[in-house]
Amino acid sequence: MADFSSGRYRAVLFDLDGTLIDTAPDMVRALTEMQIRYGVSPVDYETGRSQVSNGAIGLLRTGFPDRNIEFGDPLHHEFLALYESDLARESALFPGLDRLLERLESAAIPWGIVTNKPQVLTEKLLHALDLAHRSAATVCGDTLTARKPDPAPLLHATSLAGLDPARQFLRGQVIVV
Repeated sequence: MADFSSGRYRAVLFDLDGTLIDTAPDMVRALTEMQIRYGVSPVDYETGRSQVSNGAIGLLRTGFPDRNIEFGDPLHHEFLALYESDLARESALFPGLDRLLERLESAAIPWGIVTNKPQVLTEKLLHALDLAHRSAATVCGDTLTARKPDPAPLLHATSLAGLDPARQFLRGQVIVV
């Protein structure tokens, strides 16, 4: 584990789904409910889980392989609404990450989130898990015009955390997880 007392690291930025928070139970549940509604055999949990970091579109493409699903399609909006209605039933920090966040905070190292998840869903999830006030920077898929993997969201989050993005990234002082 990194030595946060050394002063080397100035910030840690996490991806949200499948990295900081295990959202798979709630996201796969929403997919399964939709598949049942449409008479499609649900994918097994592990297959759905493997697509969570690819977001709603990745899940929907896995669950509805015969459909050409794109961002903003009616099926996409339906999934987002269904997921939002109960997005924190089983979602939780991955084991051990609560201790890591506490260590970062006690070392005065800001941490933040850079995700492609829409802001409304991200904020609702972070509030439900009592993390919203702890994150020094939260950049969502609709915060900027650019989304990950473009570096702009990472640079913006670093700036929101009160750091100089160019300086800290060049010196390797920002950990991106």
